[in-house]
Amino acid sequence: MLPPTREEYIVFADPVVEQICATNWGDGVGITPSQAARVTSIGFAFYGNTQITSFDEFQYFTGVTSVPNDAFSGCSNLASIIMPEGLTTLGWGAFSRAGITFADMPSTVTYISEDCFFGSANDAVFVCRATTPPSGGYEPLGSAKQKKIYVPYSSDHSILAAYQASGSWTWYVNNLYELNPDGSIPS
Repeated sequence: MLPPTREEYIVFADPVVEQICATNWGDGVGITPSQAARVTSIGFAFYGNTQITSFDEFQYFTGVTSVPNDAFSGCSNLASIIMPEGLTTLGWGAFSRAGITFADMPSTVTYISEDCFFGSANDAVFVCRATTPPSGGYEPLGSAKQKKIYVPYSSDHSILAAYQASGSWTWYVNNLYELNPDGSIPS
């Protein structure tokens, strides 16, 4: 069998992230969607890496159910991440002191730990696609300031109301907005 061609590999926007993924879970050159889907833990492969800027391709890692405590901590230039469906838990400080300006969390997330996004940009945009507000600790998305947090649309606005009344989400009551009915972010 021939090795995969470049077209079969996931195309990463960030070459440093691509190299980390290819080395740890791929064939050393690249990583295919099926290889990414078989990964069950990212461990600390990214911890403290100040060179990475985006990891939207994380969405292909559908076997990962938890982001460990501090997994992306100190990744001060990591601006954007799209998390995979199937992910349920974001550990303590998982993205603390990262440069997050955009994070898209899947419908399957059920727990976001305290200080998960501590130190994220004041104007960060978070998308939480869970229809039931995830439980969690104090300020899981960092201090509110100018952050925008988008939750799923419901015609009766019951999902938004549930977030506004739920545990740690009450910290963000003035920062919560609904996604468009198609799941996109309003312009």
